Amino acid sequence: MTHKFVSRVFHCAIHKTFQRWLCYFAVVGAALLPAHSAQAQNANDPRLLRLLSLMQQRLNMAQDVARHKWNTRIPIDEPEPEDALLKKVAGLASQYDIEQRVAHDFFCAQIIASKIIQQDLLATWEQQAQEPFNKVIDQDTKTFQTVDLLTGELLAALVAAQPLLRDKIISVKSIDRAVADASLRPGIQKAVSQYAQAWDYAVGILYREVENL
Repeated sequence: MTHKFVSRVFHCAIHKTFQRWLCYFAVVGAALLPAHSAQAQNANDPRLLRLLSLMQQRLNMAQDVARHKWNTRIPIDEPEPEDALLKKVAGLASQYDIEQRVAHDFFCAQIIASKIIQQDLLATWEQQAQEPFNKVIDQDTKTFQTVDLLTGELLAALVAAQPLLRDKIISVKSIDRAVADASLRPGIQKAVSQYAQAWDYAVGILYREVENL
């Protein structure tokens, strides 16, 4: 009798302990799954991919800009146009409800990234004694107009991506995965040895922005 009673008590204790552990793992699992789901969702969020796509479009145009500067012998550093662009961005920042500092730093990074490619190309052409290019865009052509139009599109995309960039827990991994998913225009990265460095600099502002939040 005593033996059966002790056995039942022992069995009951083990059963309750097992139930408590099941409840614990259920709670922990429920807490982790939403975080993992949110990370996966943000990593592939179309707003972030849209921003990266526009950044790549702007960077890819640096090759055409470099050809124009090679033919016209315009220096890579152009303070007046760059200042005009940044003033335009500052004016648009209030309209798009984004901090001027954030918009300013973002576009400064895009300008520098473009000049990394331009510098690399012009140095190569200098060594090769490159003749002037036959077909080159001009300041009034569609490509330069597109660069200008991209300013507004980039700013809008940057504003749309702000909620993702402000989530410090998942934003860095989200940017990593989004960058890996975004496709580059075929050809230009092969023609420009410093393309990867320029792209890293352009994207790097997003990581730096996360750190500053």
